[in-house]
Amino acid sequence: MDIRKLVKVPLGITGASLGLGLLGAGIKEINVPIGEQVSQAGVTSAKFISPAINITMGGYLIKQLKNLKEVK
Repeated sequence: MDIRKLVKVPLGITGASLGLGLLGAGIKEINVPIGEQVSQAGVTSAKFISPAINITMGGYLIKQLKNLKEVK
């Protein structure tokens, strides 16, 4: 299995979270009202990182278990 397929979604969410957090902080510094909402979007997306990893690894584990051969 290609590791890139496994980490694509969790890393994408992580990148979005970091990007939105940094962008929101920068926007808040120049006193634009939307800065707080952008920063909050980064915080909210960070809450989805752990479930995304759990779902990805759960699917990977199920696939590995299906490929096990019975030993006699």
